[in-house]
Amino acid sequence: MEIGSWVNSYNLTITLGYQIDMAANENEFPARPFPQALTYPGCLKPTGIDQSTLNADTAAFYAYYRDKYFKRSNGVTPGGGYYLDRPDAYQGGSYKTISEVHGYGMIIIALMAGWDRDARELFDGFFNFSDHHPSRSSPHLMSWVVPEDEGPLANDSATDGDMDIAYALLLAHAQWGSAGKVDYLAQARRIITQGIKASNLGPTYRTLLGDWDKHGLNTRSSDWMPGHFQTYYDATGDDCWLKARDTAFDLIESLARNHAPDTGLLPDFVVGDPPRPAPPNFLEKAQDGLYCWNACRVPLRLAADYAHYGSARSRTALRKISGWLRNATGQDPAAIKAGYDLSGTPISEDSRMSFTAPFLAGCMADPEAGEFLRIG
Repeated sequence: MEIGSWVNSYNLTITLGYQIDMAANENEFPARPFPQALTYPGCLKPTGIDQSTLNADTAAFYAYYRDKYFKRSNGVTPGGGYYLDRPDAYQGGSYKTISEVHGYGMIIIALMAGWDRDARELFDGFFNFSDHHPSRSSPHLMSWVVPEDEGPLANDSATDGDMDIAYALLLAHAQWGSAGKVDYLAQARRIITQGIKASNLGPTYRTLLGDWDKHGLNTRSSDWMPGHFQTYYDATGDDCWLKARDTAFDLIESLARNHAPDTGLLPDFVVGDPPRPAPPNFLEKAQDGLYCWNACRVPLRLAADYAHYGSARSRTALRKISGWLRNATGQDPAAIKAGYDLSGTPISEDSRMSFTAPFLAGCMADPEAGEFLRIG
């Protein structure tokens, strides 16, 4: 894999935000316009390609992504707005978008402000769209799916979608302040406290599967976002988010020690106390207890936490995964497969960027991964 194939993992994937200063900019212009060209302490950065090329490649990919996937509301949603197009079939239905990709879109827009002159309009439209499609179980969270006609049909929430939407609002507050059409900080605090804390955080500080899940111990590894938890604490002063952060790390370490000692890989879903991989077909498919389409996001989340907060616990988890991955692929990122069992055996012969990009973002925390990432 050439260096140009993964540079966006640095410029956008690992830069899922930044340490957010709550003393926000109160100006129509973004306080942190793209490109910021940051270097994160302890993280590898491409050196075989100049910064201007990194910036240009990222901007070009964003423009392609925006033009292909950002769509305007059909007008049924009150106030209109925008969404990220991802038609999906679920329970026999066809849907316009889902909250997880909507949250990704809002984060990316906030990060590209300054380069994209329409970023604030797009962001406000994305927020309005999410705000007018609430979960049927909580008015403070977004419905996991939005129907094709944008009508009132609502589903329950998906925890990671709302976590990213709240985080994106904090990014917007840092970019533009909160004195405009949308009070970004107030809306973020509302979603964090009245939505995620009230409906998606269990009594032991595990993230729940959604606002419909009342079990308390069932959890999804892709919802363990220690950097988000730290930022929520910074925005609210509520120490429940520090407890959620510690709980996520405890889960990661316990699962790696007891179920993936050679790889550090995590399963999509986790049950029980002590935590263990979920059984097959627990919620979605036979691979629910394997490193699959949910857990593949974990290295990205840990990389963002390590980059922004320097967390030793994120670094340790990432370096464990990186050491296994480099050996398993023979130092060739093109050999990364779309899923593994927890021992490291591939469960697919396919390669997908949904797996490759987060893995590569995580490897940036490993000082021995330079050859693997084609640095230099």
